[in-house]
Amino acid sequence: MATDSDLEPPRKKARCSADEGPSVESKPIVVRVGETKQEFYVHESLLRANSRFFDNALKKEWKEGQEAAVDLPVHDPDLFRTWVKFLYTGRVFVGGAENLMDNERKHYPELWAWEGLYDLGVYLDDGDFRDALIDAMIDWMCASCKVPMKFARCVYPLTAESSAHRKLGVDAFVNIGRRVPVANMSSFPPDFMRDVLREIMPNLREGLDSSSAVDWFKDMDSCHYHDHGDKPCYKTKPRFRY
Repeated sequence: MATDSDLEPPRKKARCSADEGPSVESKPIVVRVGETKQEFYVHESLLRANSRFFDNALKKEWKEGQEAAVDLPVHDPDLFRTWVKFLYTGRVFVGGAENLMDNERKHYPELWAWEGLYDLGVYLDDGDFRDALIDAMIDWMCASCKVPMKFARCVYPLTAESSAHRKLGVDAFVNIGRRVPVANMSSFPPDFMRDVLREIMPNLREGLDSSSAVDWFKDMDSCHYHDHGDKPCYKTKPRFRY
């Protein structure tokens, strides 16, 4: 007579592959962030695969690699937490447009978080994270029907002339939303104003029509504004999904 165990289908052994998400088999690294040294425990393989900063810092010839601990005393723990969430999920949690009010600094907290996150992405040298932040900015512009003028002031000083992130700032400034008075343009980076002029010069005779962010981005692959070049986009890489 067949027993219950005989009737059960054979069980396959669990196997891990690169297509099943990031590896969590490496040892955890403690990262102490901010003046309070708030501790985060992150798998070494994720840190080193996503951040050139951590890949260098955790080499065995350095103290950090030997002790499996890295200090980031001048960074904000909340911003670092957002980055760690991105490592595991492939998603950026910045905040939504539903909290928008009148004053930018006080009532647009997601914009100030975005600026800090972009700066953190540059410091950690994580190109995927910066590209994901560009997508988050596009989503914010579509949801809020606004173009943040601080975008160019944030991105231009931190990027190379060839960066596609700069192209987003120029396209949004020229093609989306209301025009900015000339008196308010003096604080923009000179390189940004040069790129704006290059964009508008061919159309000066005919004039420029503005469109909404939703209309401008609706048929466009956001990779148009990514800096990954011919490497895979972060959106195609397997992540843990919750």
